[in-house]
Amino acid sequence: MRIAGSLAMAACIASLWPMLRPYQWVNGDAQLYALQAQALAHPDRYANDLFFLFGSQDRFTLLTNLVAPVYERLGVDHAAAILTLAGSVLWGIACFWLATVVSGRELAWASLALSVAATGTYGGGGDVFRYAEGFFSARLPAEALILAALALQQIGHARWALVLLAAALTVHPLMTAPAIAVAALLALPERQWWRAAAAALLAGALLLGVAIVAPTGRLSVVDPAWLSVIARRSSFLFLSEWTHSDWSRAAITLGALLAGARILAASPAGKLARASLIVAACGLAFALVGSDLLPPIALVLQIQPWRALWLTTLLAMLLLPSTIVTAMGGRRIDQAAALLVAAAMVDVESTASLPAAAAAVGLAWCPRDGTPSTGRWILGAAWCAFLAIAALNGLAAVDALHLPVLGSPDDASLEALRNVGHFAIPAGAFAVGVWVLSIRRPTWVGVALAGVAVFALGLATLPPAIRQALAQPYSGESYASFSNWRARIPVGANVLWIENPSAAWFLLERPSFVSVHQLAGVVFSRDLALEGAARAR
Repeated sequence: MRIAGSLAMAACIASLWPMLRPYQWVNGDAQLYALQAQALAHPDRYANDLFFLFGSQDRFTLLTNLVAPVYERLGVDHAAAILTLAGSVLWGIACFWLATVVSGRELAWASLALSVAATGTYGGGGDVFRYAEGFFSARLPAEALILAALALQQIGHARWALVLLAAALTVHPLMTAPAIAVAALLALPERQWWRAAAAALLAGALLLGVAIVAPTGRLSVVDPAWLSVIARRSSFLFLSEWTHSDWSRAAITLGALLAGARILAASPAGKLARASLIVAACGLAFALVGSDLLPPIALVLQIQPWRALWLTTLLAMLLLPSTIVTAMGGRRIDQAAALLVAAAMVDVESTASLPAAAAAVGLAWCPRDGTPSTGRWILGAAWCAFLAIAALNGLAAVDALHLPVLGSPDDASLEALRNVGHFAIPAGAFAVGVWVLSIRRPTWVGVALAGVAVFALGLATLPPAIRQALAQPYSGESYASFSNWRARIPVGANVLWIENPSAAWFLLERPSFVSVHQLAGVVFSRDLALEGAARAR
């Protein structure tokens, strides 16, 4: 029964994944990693591409050298699809492992399902960043390594955790730095955490002081010409440029995790939540001072300390089942707080969830006294808030069925499901239903019903997702159709393909003259920023 239930949940998550985290081909940062891999095999083709003229992300990661043979052997399209699939599977395994360690195997399935159902968006710029992205970049394997490292630390294998964190650091330093800080806090007695945080803030203040008084190298203020390019290309680096929605999403996530940390109290899950909250708070404070309140300092913009939000965003959803189950066995005030946490996490993209998160924090951290009648009233109000937010989210999902689809007619059903899957209630409710039938209250009838439901969902999502993953926009007939262009354009000649630099790179196999994607590293190179701006003009 247990094995059958686990298989049903695994199949459920696999069927939901294409709907909730669709494969995005060679888009976003995936273009840059594919380009770097191609450039290792064919340096003469791309040597004078703008992306490489002043250095590239290869300076900060060893990942490209590891995956370059895959791109060379399979081609850009198939390599990107296989690496994205492999990275997603590893991410899911690591996430499930961490959830198992801190919450138990039974709740771990619900934790993983809800983590996948959530959008996972964090930081500024709308939906620029999210965990478990649908394309292959250094962030995906780095997240998997970090989650596995935290799981190892929780079970007492600190040395192996350090090995994985070191590996993650070579893959994506910016994502790994906050995880190292969290691991360092977890290695200390909790009574020393505030001292450690104060020491970190003091060190940061001294660093900022040196940057202002005696600037040198990266410890210098970004000059106006460089700053103007960074602000246009990467406004999300400045917290003052974050929109109301960006801040609301961050506040909801942090508030939900703060309430959960109180409810989970001395458990390993609660300790992990509190450590990540301290690191995120310090990161936001450092970023705010070093990039907005003071003249922007190059090092602060480059290390992007606000990226600690990725871990708190994931943990807020990962620990939600444990928070609810723990609260339901306690006082009514805690039950009300847990319900409000769930209500807030239903739709972190909506500012309507902000009052629910704030109320959850207030209830979870309020003094542990009061009359039973007061607790009943508060619990009733929390139920009303949860049902209202869930109903609104569900109605929005129903309306989404009528939105125009973006895929081809053959894949219209999958695109319609993705419109609905943008909202947390449908996917989350389906996953929780399967979890109850197959894991929480397993019977052979329940497991069979869950299996039928998952099979039906898999028929709707997996075949079109597989067809999309096997598409070849940069190989096969698409590549062959540009053979005459490749023969006429000299090797190494810059090409301006305004709509899509990937077409210049992978169809023509020529450098791109200028594109927004090539300017992803303007914060790391003043020369790149100024040259890119000149080419754009």
